[in-house]
Amino acid sequence: MRTGYLAQRLLSQCSTGKVIAVFDSSAYLEFGDGIVCLAATGLPEGPLMVPYRRPSALRVGEEIRLTTDPKTAWRPPGLLGWSLQSLERGLSSVVVKCEIQKLFECAARGVEADFSDWLECCMLGEFTATPASVARLVGLGPGLTPSGDDYLGGAMITLHTLGRPDLASALFASVDLALTNRISAAHLCAASEGAGAAPLHDALYDVMCGRSETMPHRFVGLGLMGDRSGRDAFAGCYIVLRAYCRIETAQTAT
Repeated sequence: MRTGYLAQRLLSQCSTGKVIAVFDSSAYLEFGDGIVCLAATGLPEGPLMVPYRRPSALRVGEEIRLTTDPKTAWRPPGLLGWSLQSLERGLSSVVVKCEIQKLFECAARGVEADFSDWLECCMLGEFTATPASVARLVGLGPGLTPSGDDYLGGAMITLHTLGRPDLASALFASVDLALTNRISAAHLCAASEGAGAAPLHDALYDVMCGRSETMPHRFVGLGLMGDRSGRDAFAGCYIVLRAYCRIETAQTAT
C-alpha cells in the first residue's frame, strides 16, 4: 500500500498526529484540521490512507510520528478510452442495491428525483441552488461514514471524473460538515477534490469504459471499503452517470 496523496500533503506540513479512533484494521490520526487513516495490510489504497503495521495496537489520545516518501504517493489513476456508447453499455450491466436505497424510502423520499433533476439542469447550463433534500443527506444513516455521506462523496468524485469540478464544488458548498462526524467529513473533503478509495475508482472507470465483464469483481472490491460504504458511494456515482448519459444522449439526438 502507498500513502495517499492527501495524507502525504498533511504529513509534509506536520509529521506528528494524535490518535482519535482505533478499529480492528485501522486507526485515525488528527493533524490540526486534517485527518489520516492508518491502514493495516488488506485495506484498499485511498487519498487519506497511510500503511501501518498494527494500527489496532494504538490507543486514543496517543501521539504518533509518521514519515513517508512523497515520490510513491497514491493518486487516483487517469481515465482514458471511454465514450458515451461505452458508458451506456456499462450502465446497462449495473444493478444498484445498497443501504442508501432503504434510507431514501424511509427518511429521504424524493431525494433521488430532486438530485437527478438538479444534475440535469446544471449539465444543461441552467445552474440552480442544490435542493434542500440533497443537503439533508449529510450524516444520514449509521456507521463511521454514514450512507448519505458516502452517496454524496461518490457523486462528487464522479462529477470530477466527468470533467465537471464546478458542479462538485457546488454540491460540496451545500454540505454542512457539522452534521456528520470528523472522520466522515475528512472523506467528504477528499471527495470534493475528486478522490476516494481505489475500489470505487476502479468500479467507476469500468462502468464508464463499458467493461461489463469485470463488474462482479469490482463489486467485490467495493466490499473492502466496509459493509455499506463502497456500494453506497457507487450509488452516488451511478445517479451522476445516469444523468450525464441522459443529457448527452438527448443532445446527440437533436
